[in-house]
Amino acid sequence: MSNNRWALAGIALILALSGCSKDSDDTKAGNKTSKADKPVAVLVAPIVRGTIGDARNFSGSLEATNRFVVASRISATLQKLHVDIGDTVTPGQLIAELDDAEYQQQFNQSNAELAVAHASVAEAKAAANVAKVEFKRAQSLRKQKIASQSEWDQARAESLVKNARVEVTVAQLAQRQAALNAAKVRLGYSHIEARWSGSDESMVVGQRYADEGDLLNTHSSIVSLVALNSLKAVFQVTEKDYPRIAIGQPAKLALEAYPGRLFNAQVARVSPVLDPQSRQATVEVKLENPEGLLSPGMFVRISVELSHASNAQLVPIEALVNTENGSGVYLLSDATARTDTPNAGTPDTGTRDTNTAASQTPQTVQYIEVVTGIRNRRQVQILQPNISGLVVTLGQHLLKDGSAVHIQNPQLATQPINQAPSL
Repeated sequence: MSNNRWALAGIALILALSGCSKDSDDTKAGNKTSKADKPVAVLVAPIVRGTIGDARNFSGSLEATNRFVVASRISATLQKLHVDIGDTVTPGQLIAELDDAEYQQQFNQSNAELAVAHASVAEAKAAANVAKVEFKRAQSLRKQKIASQSEWDQARAESLVKNARVEVTVAQLAQRQAALNAAKVRLGYSHIEARWSGSDESMVVGQRYADEGDLLNTHSSIVSLVALNSLKAVFQVTEKDYPRIAIGQPAKLALEAYPGRLFNAQVARVSPVLDPQSRQATVEVKLENPEGLLSPGMFVRISVELSHASNAQLVPIEALVNTENGSGVYLLSDATARTDTPNAGTPDTGTRDTNTAASQTPQTVQYIEVVTGIRNRRQVQILQPNISGLVVTLGQHLLKDGSAVHIQNPQLATQPINQAPSL
């Protein structure tokens, strides 16, 4: 009898433990289900309509559009330099004077030789006239058979020689005149003036290469002149972006010397060939410099807008989800928080209550595959499909199609959807 009571007690204990274990398993399963259905906290942003551009960033240097070096054309000592670095120079202004004593002497000598040539011409012409008269007399006497044939031949030959002498002296006169002109030009080279072609009314002395007293050779540099009214930025573009670069495209330039300031420019020239070694082409953008803030040689960062779209459908770049099959966004359902949008002038207390209610009301999301277009650092263009509403910008890695979410920035649920944020 005692054994039977112990057996019945054991069976009862086993049944009790079995029941407890079942209740525990049911509780765990319920917790897992509750955790799986828990809404995901996310941030959202509106889909907007606006303008977007695709820009590429490059680096380069500023150069003067018009620059040349003033050099000596003769060998002489630099006697006087009338300009220095930073001076403004106008066309025709005297830049430098060279020692011209030697070239003045050459000019005087050439001038004297020209005078001798003039006298030689006069002498030759007079002798030619005398020979001409003698030949006519011999010709008349020959007709009267007074003069012999040899006398006539001699007079004729003398006249031809004298006429030829005139031609020689005239040629020598032209030679001496040319020599005088050359001497005058060389003498003029001792006074160096600023001469250039183009529309620039003035230029600035960029560098000085010689000092007063220096002995200059032919083509020795004296100063460089640069035009600062307009400059160009030169940079290299890769083979990938080369087909999208075109003359006339707008550009923005940023310089370390002026942080936070952008300068407007425009693509002016594109090299028609690429370097076979680097696979890059040279591009020049031109910009105006009316304030004189920019100088050649400055390092610049250039942003060129390669494409542009207006009234484009835009979402924040953070909203884009990239998968093996393409790209997409998580779009909130139409029930998203617009039902409680406050009216203008609503007191702050009501707005906070509405936003709190919106953030506490779980919403669902739908995964939409999209075709993207232009993108920049902040936004991306959605070409297809046409969508509207709010998209998830943070928390996508925890979502799937149909997931429940809690909006953590409910104020965006009350923002007008078609109002593009300022860039």
